[in-house]
Amino acid sequence: MVEALKGESDRGAIILASTMIDDRLRWAIEQKLTTLNSDEMARFFRHDAGIAGAFSERIVLAQALGIIDRKTRKHIDLVREMRNASAHAANQLSFASPEIVAALNYLKGNSSAPIEEWTVAMRRDVFVLLCATIASSISNSMSASAFEAIRPIFESMLERVPTWLEKPQPPQSRDRPDPSSDK
Repeated sequence: MVEALKGESDRGAIILASTMIDDRLRWAIEQKLTTLNSDEMARFFRHDAGIAGAFSERIVLAQALGIIDRKTRKHIDLVREMRNASAHAANQLSFASPEIVAALNYLKGNSSAPIEEWTVAMRRDVFVLLCATIASSISNSMSASAFEAIRPIFESMLERVPTWLEKPQPPQSRDRPDPSSDK
């Protein structure tokens, strides 16, 4: 999915990246609802009338079921608001838009990397990475602190993003000797 977003507009990338989280929330909720048959499950998630038919309802339900914690819920809610703004705005929102930059500043947490100095492409990549990370944490841990458990890793990556994109980094040397050096 992440590779598929490369050809999308910023608006499309925001909508589709947030869908990764929405899909994982639905999956995680379905894992908890083992007593429902397929018809009941379909009604439960029905968009126009289901208990968990909307992204916002799935976010609240995921917190209530212990799939995500309150802080992760706030992050996902902000991603949802970015998605809704992108989907319904009359003007084209992008990763250069002040509203999107402000949301990204909140989402990136305490990272010292100043987002205003990043290129639009860097902002987009970080947003997609954030959505993929949250979605993956929901899929893999199914715990109340799914995203918080990996947040330090994400913030550490954010610290290095500008450096990674400024100049190519040589491959990390391994502790193993180069077999060709013996010749």
